[in-house]
Amino acid sequence: MSESKLSQRDDIIRHLMTEGSITAWEAIKEYGSTRLSAIVYELRKKGWIIESEPVTAKNRYGNPVTFVRYRFKSKATDQKTQEQPKTNCLLAQLRFERLLRWFKRGK
Repeated sequence: MSESKLSQRDDIIRHLMTEGSITAWEAIKEYGSTRLSAIVYELRKKGWIIESEPVTAKNRYGNPVTFVRYRFKSKATDQKTQEQPKTNCLLAQLRFERLLRWFKRGK
């Protein structure tokens, strides 16, 4: 049996929690996620606090371009909207969920 893969949403959450921020280009390169803004929108609906920071840089042709860097500020704290379980460690929860999926497939 192969190890189950985390969803793009889980990858984005993990990245935000460990790295602190992410851009759409980073999400595409690292996780193949082309809908970062939709993932951030859903996380915000669930109570996560994620700030949008406009960034201006030059593209490969030297022209100015503006894009968004999403910065993680805090997890959901309201009991009804809290995304993660009672444990404070999201990475441990993701590993636990992956193990559960693996055991369910084996039965």
